[in-house]
Amino acid sequence: MNVSAETFRWMLRKANYNGILAIEKLLISKVNRDQRTVFAKKHISEPEDFWNKVIFRDKHKFNIFGSDGRIYAWLKPDSELLAPNTIPTVKLEGSSVLVWGSMSANEVEISVFIDGIMDKMKYLDILNKNLTV
Repeated sequence: MNVSAETFRWMLRKANYNGILAIEKLLISKVNRDQRTVFAKKHISEPEDFWNKVIFRDKHKFNIFGSDGRIYAWLKPDSELLAPNTIPTVKLEGSSVLVWGSMSANEVEISVFIDGIMDKMKYLDILNKNLTV
């Protein structure tokens, strides 16, 4: 039987199943958005010499196992979420890698690959090795 995804979803809804979606986390919080707006308005008229001294940094996590994306489960009302409707996850060191990079007026650089959990000491070590004042 060859059935489209939309037809299959329609059949599930007709059978009284509801698709649930994990709660999405905002990429940038309202507080962070507000702080960025204040920063931009404060520095909008700064001369080029000012911006030549600014370094923007960011990090991104890459999963080695699994996904942080949306995952649906189809359940009937008042039914229990059982093992067949769950996705196994790995909470071990090495299941993801964090890449930390920076950008300035002169260059874009990948500063470091971070394996495992970053604690205070690892963070300070990265700063000492990669930033010059």
